[in-house]
Amino acid sequence: MEFLNLVKETKSLNKYIKRQEEEFNLKIKEKVETLNSNKEEIRKYLKEAINSREYEYKEVEVKSVSSFGTGMRTTYYPFLKIDDEYEVKEESFVDYGEDDDYYGLHRKYIIYNKNNGIKIKVKEHSLIRKYERGTNKDWERRIYPFGVELINASRHVSYEVEIEEMKFEFNRSFDVSKV
Repeated sequence: MEFLNLVKETKSLNKYIKRQEEEFNLKIKEKVETLNSNKEEIRKYLKEAINSREYEYKEVEVKSVSSFGTGMRTTYYPFLKIDDEYEVKEESFVDYGEDDDYYGLHRKYIIYNKNNGIKIKVKEHSLIRKYERGTNKDWERRIYPFGVELINASRHVSYEVEIEEMKFEFNRSFDVSKV
């Protein structure tokens, strides 16, 4: 008789465990849906913040290594303006160029929120091309016109943003004619 009671108790416990697993799985599923919804809201907010942020082109000197040797390369790069409660630290530029007509820059930096200490890691990847000053006309791999001032500038930037171990990616285009 004890054996049958043990079987009954085991069957009952098994049903109880399955019911608890189902309830737990439903709760986890709800939490995952909430998490994904929150991440999507954060992504939309960040994308809008990046795309609507004012910017200014600044001249940067970056050490370059190309087929022509090592030297400094002057590039006009779009910097997003940040609010006063943020501070940019640990900024670096790395040139990954091949030649003078076509190269790119990696810019890495950390934005610190002065109020709550949260840090935002940002990696920017951009393609640098030659543009006629004051226009968006790209002169890559063309015969350069006589008497036209050409500048190296970034028109498109890809952003990788990491906040509290969540990663987001965006792209933005800029107006080189402002240089």
